[in-house]
Amino acid sequence: MFWFPRQEYSNLTKDTGSSRGRGVRAANWFAEYVEGQKDMIMKSLVLEGGIKGWATAGKDYTQLMDEYDELKWVK
Repeated sequence: MFWFPRQEYSNLTKDTGSSRGRGVRAANWFAEYVEGQKDMIMKSLVLEGGIKGWATAGKDYTQLMDEYDELKWVK
């Protein structure tokens, strides 16, 4: 089970026809796989703002990232 500091993720599955990027497409593919496996527990989620949004959202988030280096995320 994953713990998220705040609920800043979306459950984007078949309701959206959007192809806003690789993350959304990959999440949709995984959601279809999970559905095909009849898994009622696992969910496919998309981070709002992507990994960049997560990495710049503060210590609550970055402490969950392996090998986080602030210099690589700050502009």
